[in-house]
Amino acid sequence: MVVAPEQNAAATEPMADPFPSLTETVPEPESEPSRPRAGGSAGRSSRPDVSSQDAFPTLGASTPRAQPKTWVSRVPVIQRVTHQSSITLALAQDQLARLSDVLKRVHDKNPGVTVEASTTRRTGSTVFIIKGPYENAVEAARRELAVQLARRVELSVQVPASLRAHVIGSGGRNIRAITEETGVRINIPQRTGEQTETSDVSDPLLGEQITVTIEGDEVNARRAESLVQGLIAERISKISQRLTQIDPLYYCFIAGARDANTRALAQSIGGDLSISVPSSGPIVVSGDRDAVGKAVRAIEDRVAELSRTLRTLSTSIPRRQHQFLTGDNAEDILAKTQCSIELPAEGDNVTIRGPQQQLANGLGATIEKANAMRIEVVDVAAGTDAQHAANVLAWLAGHIPATDGAEVHLPKSDTAIEIVGTDAARVEAARDAISSLVSSITRDHVRTVEIDPLVLKLLGGRRAPGVRAIEAKGIDVVFPPTGSDSSDVLLVQRNSSADLAEAAAELERLASGVADIRTEVLNIPARFHNALVGRDRTTLNAIVGEDSPAAVSFGADATAPSSVKASLNADSVVVRGTKDAVARAVERIKSIAADAESGSLSDSHAEEFSVESAYIPHLIGRGGSTLTRLREQLGVRVNVEEPETKGKGSVRVSVSGVKVCAVEARERLEARVARIADDTLLTLRVPRALQGALIGQGGKYVTRLQEKYEVHINFPQISSDSDEVTIRGGRKGANAAKAELVELLQYEQEHSHEDEITVSREALARILGRGGSRVNEIRAETEAQIDLVEGGSAARRSGEDARLHLRGTQKAVAAARKIINDIVAELNDTQTIELSIPWRIHGNLIGTRGQHIREICTRAGAQNANIVRFPPAGTPDDKVVVRGPSAIAGKVAAALESEARELTDRVVLGAVAPQRVHRILISRGGRRDSEWQTEHRAAVIVPGWREYAELGEPSNAAELGDADPATIVKVHGRPDGAAAVVKAIAEIVEAEAARKPRRAAAAARIDTDA
Repeated sequence: MVVAPEQNAAATEPMADPFPSLTETVPEPESEPSRPRAGGSAGRSSRPDVSSQDAFPTLGASTPRAQPKTWVSRVPVIQRVTHQSSITLALAQDQLARLSDVLKRVHDKNPGVTVEASTTRRTGSTVFIIKGPYENAVEAARRELAVQLARRVELSVQVPASLRAHVIGSGGRNIRAITEETGVRINIPQRTGEQTETSDVSDPLLGEQITVTIEGDEVNARRAESLVQGLIAERISKISQRLTQIDPLYYCFIAGARDANTRALAQSIGGDLSISVPSSGPIVVSGDRDAVGKAVRAIEDRVAELSRTLRTLSTSIPRRQHQFLTGDNAEDILAKTQCSIELPAEGDNVTIRGPQQQLANGLGATIEKANAMRIEVVDVAAGTDAQHAANVLAWLAGHIPATDGAEVHLPKSDTAIEIVGTDAARVEAARDAISSLVSSITRDHVRTVEIDPLVLKLLGGRRAPGVRAIEAKGIDVVFPPTGSDSSDVLLVQRNSSADLAEAAAELERLASGVADIRTEVLNIPARFHNALVGRDRTTLNAIVGEDSPAAVSFGADATAPSSVKASLNADSVVVRGTKDAVARAVERIKSIAADAESGSLSDSHAEEFSVESAYIPHLIGRGGSTLTRLREQLGVRVNVEEPETKGKGSVRVSVSGVKVCAVEARERLEARVARIADDTLLTLRVPRALQGALIGQGGKYVTRLQEKYEVHINFPQISSDSDEVTIRGGRKGANAAKAELVELLQYEQEHSHEDEITVSREALARILGRGGSRVNEIRAETEAQIDLVEGGSAARRSGEDARLHLRGTQKAVAAARKIINDIVAELNDTQTIELSIPWRIHGNLIGTRGQHIREICTRAGAQNANIVRFPPAGTPDDKVVVRGPSAIAGKVAAALESEARELTDRVVLGAVAPQRVHRILISRGGRRDSEWQTEHRAAVIVPGWREYAELGEPSNAAELGDADPATIVKVHGRPDGAAAVVKAIAEIVEAEAARKPRRAAAAARIDTDA
């Protein structure tokens, strides 16, 4: 309790030392105290002699006048400890008259305490000095004097509304302590509304104020006032200020690289100061009031300087490389060049902002960071539809091959997979492997099976029993992501001998056997449906329960089997799920409906239970996360009392809200406590080489186990050599999770046999096959995983050998190795054939992007067109080399010579056709797969096409006469085929000319009829 300042100067003067030194002698008291003259300086500076009976007579008892002492002992005197306090009061005449009685009562109530009083005539104030052996007795006497003699007052204290709860304290602790200490009455008004912020400074003094009144004697009321003000001072000494007026483009310069500038600023100012510069939103400065003001002024000065000195420079950098200009790379550029990087929402233009003299350095550092990484892209949607691309991506999430030295980023919104790394060869190798994997999954390899989402929850994940049996046959089962509303399970055929239809039927059989899904329809008036749903679906969440295989829908459009769909109406409530889940939900629905109908439904129902205080931190969750989740999901309020002894004893927990929500929240909290009490820690030894397989792509396997069994599984850090995996959670869940991990570990150990094969670059193309078709066949046939470790595009261009990594069971790896060795042995029997083909027709043989030469080679039995080598484009060299297996090389060479003869013998003929007929001719001979091209191997080229001018004059130009050039169509092909097409064109033109008069006559008749 803070006492009001003493108003009498005499009362505030220092008293005689109650603990004199043992080496000092006690001074002889004067027989008569010297009385200073009124108004003299001595009266202002001298202190009263508190031992004088004249100045301070002991009231309430008859005491003879002190006589002068004639002898003083020179022996040191040891005085016992004496507690002393003083109080100054302005007393009225009636109070002075009964002063003796008051002092006597105080003395009787507090034995051992003496009270000395002195009245100053100049001020009319009376100073009371209370002495006693115990401090609490002295304070009790002091308080009693104030209550008996001080005047009654009512004081008002202005308290910031935002600090109301702090002044009251938890459970009224602060106010109760003040009233017990001072004996006054404190009135705090009820809360009338939430405080509204009026500025960007989180300063309670600037917000709404409330008036707190204090009633009691003046001394204790003043002390209570000081204590309340002390509580306020605890909070108002620190403030937070948000700087909303600063443009975010200056944020990185204010913070500096890795917040170096803000740390330096806070250190230079000193005190308790925190400066937070977020990526978005206002800058927040918090701490001591003075320090915050200095920091804000410094930041504003810095912004003013930046606005004068910063300049910008733009450069074009491919959008795919923008990802390398964020995070640590952007911080490095800022630290090195004092320049920031601003990336556009769309387009390639990157803005570099910084001081004029540093822009060049910023540009160089930006380009260096952007080009430091190599990027390759595999577009899953190329040549297919969006749905199939999405299916392939869903499958790839768990089947991306190991990519040493490269990172694979699956797309979040589009269909382009990015492979990133610093080593170009490794990035290209990873791209080839992924591209091969993508092309191996065609539409025929994929099927979706729709399963009721309620059953899907119970069916389990990828490693659930029964699902593994399907996968063992060569069918991958891909479940929807956790939390997804999708009901489609993806089946992907990775073994050509596996039967997708059979796998789909097996999965549906598993789903039907997992649980007996039941449907119950209730007739609840529609006006009560909102009560069943609750605000933000909180009541419905309580009805369904946590992770319960049940669903509730309302009205005529509710989700229900077709057998009951027709009978639904606006009052229908459909509950679907397992037997127990449906029964539980129905019971709660009926209870809520009954309360709603009777008008007794309220949100003030309370549930209470006790929890051991040691479990409270786990019950609340980090940062109150558990209670926040309950409030969001169930709309309840949870109050946890503070334990009497920290960490010991039980604590009362109360949950209030709608009855069903409060009951559900209590059950969840009690279940959580039970799990904590049942918490156990298990360990499992997993070799380092197999830990990644147990974790899964992106941690998918571990995440599923943690969610399924509500445990925490911890694998060693990558940099660690440890093989110890820990599982923490409930005893039952931990044991079940460990059992699954052991089973998966055994599976991986059986399929972790590895081998490597080095092959030539010529052999690699044959092993991979077109679009990875051949290697996928080997994978499906042997059930071995085959990955390209080294030997991508760059390696093949440089002539380096490639390394293939084989992984699987020992039998599978041996089978795959034999097939690959057979391919290599077959390729060793190669033949080189040199052909002389006019260089002018090389482009015709190759075709657009090599399409034609690939078709020629495929028809001859070659896997790809790599066995044919043409001279560089535009080089007048007729030599074409065919090199490959003897049987294949001869066929390809013969096909090339045949195609070349045909191209050499081709002629160009002209035919006259009106422009209105051109569209008919294009459909007959202007497309690659059109009738004349396939039958006569002749193409029709109409005026305006690029090839029209390249073909030159028709050989039959004399026969065309003076026809309009816009009507002359060229026919390119073998002589007999081209002549046949010219004849057919003439017939079409003649037929069109004959039909024209008939159409004109018909039009005339229509006009006449009209």
